[in-house]
Order: sequence, then structure tokens, then C-alpha cells
Amino acid sequence: MNYVIEACDCEWERRRLWTEGIASRPSDALRRQVHSTLWFERHGVASRHQIGVDNLLWMTDFPHNVSTYPDTWKAVEHVLAEVPPNERRKILYENAVQLYKLE
Repeated sequence: MNYVIEACDCEWERRRLWTEGIASRPSDALRRQVHSTLWFERHGVASRHQIGVDNLLWMTDFPHNVSTYPDTWKAVEHVLAEVPPNERRKILYENAVQLYKLE
């Protein structure tokens, strides 16, 4: 996904698309309007700053047979092991609380 975002921004800049009514970079629009989930994808965690930490949500895919259940916390520890606590909280629940206006 990051290469697509980078390509879109490059074309926006190259073609001076702000003169055609596209006022902001595509990456800004994506960060404002798109959220992404992850569950075992270490690449998603590794690229969290390009995607935007505020745009990532943890998922388990429960009750499907490919879910992390009943070993969800093992999966969390494996995938988010090197993520700082403040970013980890965002990915695990704070972003969902904000997105779905649960407070």
C-alpha cells in the first residue's frame, strides 16, 4: 500500500493536480479517511509510520477459522513486540474508540 500512496503523491506533485481541484495530497486524504487493520502482518507494523499509527486497528478475525483465537495475546505479543506502549495502545484499542466514537 505504501508504494501506491507514494506513487499517487508523486503524480499529484508532478502533474500539479492542485490546479485541477485536488487540493491536498492523496496521502493526506488517505490518512484523513482510511483505516487499515492488521493481525499477523509484521510488514504493517514495520510501516506504521508511513501508513499512520492513528490509522491502524488490530483485528483477530474472530469467529472465522483463520482468526488468532484462542491465542490472540500470543499473536499480539509476537507482532507488536517492538512497538512502543503508546503506539501499541493506539493500534490495539484507542484508534477504534476514536473511529467509532465510543467515548
